[in-house]
Amino acid sequence: MKLIKKLFLNVFAVLTLCTFSTSVVAQIYPGMEDELDKIVKEADDKLKKAEDKAGPLKKEKKVVANNETKTDSTNSDSTETTKTDSTKTTDSDDKKDDNTNTIDSSNTENKNLKSAVYSDGKATYATSATKFELNSSDQLSQLSFTEYKVDDQEFIKYSTAISIKSEGPHRILYRSRDKAGNQETESVFAVIIDNSAPKVDVASSATYHIKNGVQFAPGQTTIEIKATDSYSGVKKILFSLGSEELKEYKQPVVFDKDGTYTIRYKAIDNLGNESVIKEFKLSIDNKPPTIEIKPSMKLAVVDGKNYSLKQNTFALIAKDDTSGIAKMLVKVDGEKQFRAYSTPIIFSVEGPHTIEAKTIDYVGNESKIVKLEIVSDNNPPKTVIKPVK
Repeated sequence: MKLIKKLFLNVFAVLTLCTFSTSVVAQIYPGMEDELDKIVKEADDKLKKAEDKAGPLKKEKKVVANNETKTDSTNSDSTETTKTDSTKTTDSDDKKDDNTNTIDSSNTENKNLKSAVYSDGKATYATSATKFELNSSDQLSQLSFTEYKVDDQEFIKYSTAISIKSEGPHRILYRSRDKAGNQETESVFAVIIDNSAPKVDVASSATYHIKNGVQFAPGQTTIEIKATDSYSGVKKILFSLGSEELKEYKQPVVFDKDGTYTIRYKAIDNLGNESVIKEFKLSIDNKPPTIEIKPSMKLAVVDGKNYSLKQNTFALIAKDDTSGIAKMLVKVDGEKQFRAYSTPIIFSVEGPHTIEAKTIDYVGNESKIVKLEIVSDNNPPKTVIKPVK
């Protein structure tokens, strides 16, 4: 750009000189006038080509903001930014001016925040949407300025209300000076910024079992909703069953009837920060499973007794339509304790035998004990022949 301007000035100087020289030389040497006109015309053509290549001259304006000098050229696609070391001063104090009075040391941002202040008698809590004003007065020489700082930052002049974006405990230190030079002893305001909603969840008195995405629990299951908050504390918990409207939660809820229930819940802290509504689905299973002892071959009933062949096997079959079968238990021939059933039972010893069985579903419902008494008959009958008189 500078090179083009320099070329433009040089051509302009030559053109001016040539124009002046033409009029003078024409008077002294009349025969040279045409030759000089030709030279001037060539110089004029060169000037026009330089103008076309450089474009129109650009006007510049300077914008000063946040201690940066920005050079903005009109009709230009680029903007140059040059940082300066200059700071504004008032009176004799080199204090930085501040137009936003917003302290931000984190990325915490909640667009739904509302201005709120809460005190529990020990500490003061507020959201980042809350602004703090400083009001100063002086009855004699009048107020010169008020300044403040947040935590370990430098003092800055107060102009508009103060807000703090980062969560956690903070200290606002502030003081004023009058025009006579009297400076107030700095005061401290402690505040804890809380922008986060409480954490809320449910706890069950029973261990539930998940089957096909459904959570099963036994009857008399108690559901308790718990919430915690890191700063201002939990104000209340709201809940509802099914499509009911949310109401305040005060005590655990007991579920004793079969069916599927949907629990909706959320929590609110003392500054009005609300958690999102959560849902918890639970199916109550009060129905016990069933079990049967099934022989592989049909039993023969004689005089009320069940007779079985040696090669007969006895399998346990259990059913549960809700949470499902967790385990089957069996006792054989008067065993003292039930044991886990795994494979069908076979009796190799001839004589009477007993099978007892029961089953338990995944939420702890237990079936009735079923019992089968059999007589294992391992020997075939004997047949003899004798003559008939």
